[in-house]
Amino acid sequence: GNNENGQLGNGSTDNSKVPVQVKIDEDTNLENIVKIASGTDHVIALANDGKVYAWGANGYGQLGQNNTESSNYAKIVLGTDGVSYLNNIVDISASAWGTVVLDKNGNVYVFGQGTYGEMGNNTTTSSNLPIKTSIENAIQVSIGEAQVATLTSEGVVWSWGLNNNGQLGINCTKNT
Repeated sequence: GNNENGQLGNGSTDNSKVPVQVKIDEDTNLENIVKIASGTDHVIALANDGKVYAWGANGYGQLGQNNTESSNYAKIVLGTDGVSYLNNIVDISASAWGTVVLDKNGNVYVFGQGTYGEMGNNTTTSSNLPIKTSIENAIQVSIGEAQVATLTSEGVVWSWGLNNNGQLGINCTKNT
């Protein structure tokens, strides 16, 4: 497929008509992946050790690398402090320009485009590092075009972000 932003993760930006192995560097394949999600031009993968890898376009920081530089190799997503790595992740989702992940304790983290409030922190600022939301006890996460939804263990759905067509289900069209 198309690889202009390195979204094939094989160390190049050459398009490919056949499957290619995703790599973390020139000599090392990405392995032990249990879940994968793709945005428009970026991909995220959840490893069996609870770490998240990301590669491809990064114009809004959706790779969680504390920068906006695209990557044609899979990189481990940094933690909220920009030094450590996110860990104990159990669910992932990617949108056009954003990423949301869930850890085993029910904490939700969002990074990438924040233009419509996707970060869940009452701002319209994008973030190139994961931002922990105030949601607790989440068991599943999903991110759409520019809105995020989570399901909690109590069966409550929380949603925020772009709401121009009422997609948040809050009986109005105001972004939150």
